[in-house]
Amino acid sequence: MRTSFTAATAAVSLLAALALTGCTSSATEPATPASSSAAAAAPVEQAVGAVVTPETPLSDTQIAYPLADGTTVVVDALQALPATVQADVEARAASTATSTGDAMDVAGRSDNLAARSTTKAEIQKGTGKRIVVAWDTLGLPFADTTSPIHFWAVDGLPGYPLIVSQDDAQAQFDAFVATQEEPAEWVLVFAPMA
Repeated sequence: MRTSFTAATAAVSLLAALALTGCTSSATEPATPASSSAAAAAPVEQAVGAVVTPETPLSDTQIAYPLADGTTVVVDALQALPATVQADVEARAASTATSTGDAMDVAGRSDNLAARSTTKAEIQKGTGKRIVVAWDTLGLPFADTTSPIHFWAVDGLPGYPLIVSQDDAQAQFDAFVATQEEPAEWVLVFAPMA
C-alpha cells in the first residue's frame, strides 16, 4: 500500500511541475510561427560585375569581391573576372612582385616566396577562382644565364616554369587550361615589377 501512495505522490508532483512550467501537451495549442527575421534570404544569381553589399545573397558560384576603393562587386567562379577585378588583382600582385622580385637576394628568398604565396592565396580566396600568377623576377633562371635578366616565374602551372616571354607564359597557361575540366575557373595574373 505504501508503494502505491509514493507512486501516486510522485505522479501528482510531476503533473504539478509540468503545469507550473507550462510544459503541457495539448493538441489544440497552435504552433508558434517562426520569426520572419530567422529566415535567411535565398541566394540569387547576380550579374557579374554588379555592385553589391557584402551581405547580398549570391548563388553558390558567386562571391562579393572587395575592390581597393571599398566597392564590392560580384565575381562568378565559372565566368571571366570583371575588368575592374582583373585590374585590382593585377595591381595587388604587381605590388607584391615589386617587393619580392629580386631572386638575387638569397637571404630574403624564403620570405619573398612566402609573401608571393600569401598574395596568391588571398586572390584565390577573394575571387573564388583558380589563380596562376606569372611573377616578374630578376635573376638567373637557366644554367646558361650569365647575368641577371627578367623572367616570369609561373606559380600555378605544373613544374613552376620559368619563362622569359610573356607571350610564351600566356601560351603555356592557355594550353594547360584547355586540359582542365572547368577552364572558366582559371585566371592568369601577370605581376610585373614597377
